[in-house]
Amino acid sequence: MHKNMVIIGTNHRAQAQYDGAVNEFRNILSCLLIMHDNIQVIFEEWDLCGWPTVASVIAKERGLSWENVGTPDTPEFLTGGKLRQPPVPVVICTYGPLENQVRRERYFLDKIESSMANRDHGLFVCGLAHIQSMGEKLLNLGFAVETYEWQPELSS
Repeated sequence: MHKNMVIIGTNHRAQAQYDGAVNEFRNILSCLLIMHDNIQVIFEEWDLCGWPTVASVIAKERGLSWENVGTPDTPEFLTGGKLRQPPVPVVICTYGPLENQVRRERYFLDKIESSMANRDHGLFVCGLAHIQSMGEKLLNLGFAVETYEWQPELSS
């Protein structure tokens, strides 16, 4: 029997749970949990900033396990930033160093694989940049994988 993983990729800003906010991402996750009614655990790429996430709140409400698979805030996992002194006045975010992104995904994968040892169905909430590569890695481990993406309209 295959292990099954549903992956939803989005902008990390959409993941945070704000009190009183109407949250379309909550509706997206609820829809996926109805469509895949056998989900046993929600995994989430999240930092340790103290904010609850929409997924963690939904997991608690539904009596599901929720596991943060985000990486520690240590140098080997640090990524991103803004391009310094671009030749034109724009903000360009960096994605790497790529070696750190590879380490981050290995970390996610190890935590997911370990936790899924006694489970068959999971949902993984991650940044949009990870859905293809993490989906491929899970396929290579023998998982059946479905991927979804949702990009909110975020004002800055």
